[in-house]
Amino acid sequence: MIYLSLLMAIRFLGLFIVMPVLAIYAMHLTGATEFSVGIALGAYALSQVFLQIPFGKLADKYNKKIILVFGLFLLFLGSIVCAFSTNIYMLIFGRLLQGAGAIGGVILAYISDLTDENTRAKAFARMGQFIALS
Repeated sequence: MIYLSLLMAIRFLGLFIVMPVLAIYAMHLTGATEFSVGIALGAYALSQVFLQIPFGKLADKYNKKIILVFGLFLLFLGSIVCAFSTNIYMLIFGRLLQGAGAIGGVILAYISDLTDENTRAKAFARMGQFIALS
């Protein structure tokens, strides 16, 4: 379970590192306006909100590990797209992919499956500690 907590912490660490400079970086891209930069910042959350339930259903129907790996792949792919963005539209697309790959709900469900009622609270608290340290 510690590795799942580490995955969640790494996900948040990447988000926390990028957010302070993303708007500054985005304003220098071709086609960037204040509005489009705002869209780029919000695209992550937008795709995350809309895809958490479908990914959760897929994780319940198939295998949580497979969905977890797929989500991490999307997160990685989105990060690569963002890193090599030459215009604001590429950045928005990359942020949408990153949000789609933010598989926090699947991690929480996986931790719930791996723990019993007596140890679940401790496992979630440990995950929270890892996130706080990130």
